[in-house]
Order: sequence, then structure tokens, then C-alpha cells
Amino acid sequence: MKIKNFINKKYILYFYLLLFIWVVLHFNSFEISFSHVPILALKFFHLVFLGLIFCSIRLKNGLLYSIILHILYNLAVLL
Repeated sequence: MKIKNFINKKYILYFYLLLFIWVVLHFNSFEISFSHVPILALKFFHLVFLGLIFCSIRLKNGLLYSIILHILYNLAVLL
């Protein structure tokens, strides 16, 4: 019950914490070369944008819908 109260009171903090964790976990999937900083910045903002979408869906509709959207996005990228 304490976790639910924390989430209700600190909704924005929880949202950005989820976003930060998601971006950090997915950022290592890119080959990082600091000689191409503008491209690295674009990849970072791409992940932040996707993370905003997935975290919003996670908080509004639940984890299952976020996972399904993530799977559909990965399938679209793969094909």
C-alpha cells in the first residue's frame, strides 16, 4: 500500500524514473562512437521520445499494453 501511495503522490517522479531507466537500458544497444556526437544525440533523443510514449502507456494503461506496443515497434523496425 505504501508503494501505491508513493506513486500517486510522486507520479511525475515515477514517470521520469521509468523513462530514465528505459533509456539507459536501451542506449547500450547502439554502437557508441564519440566521433559522431550529433548522431549520438539523435539516437538519444529518439530513445527519449520512444520512452515517453512507452512510459505514458505503461502508467495510463498498464504494463501489458506497453509491452505489446514495444513488441509491435520492434517488429516494425525488424521488418
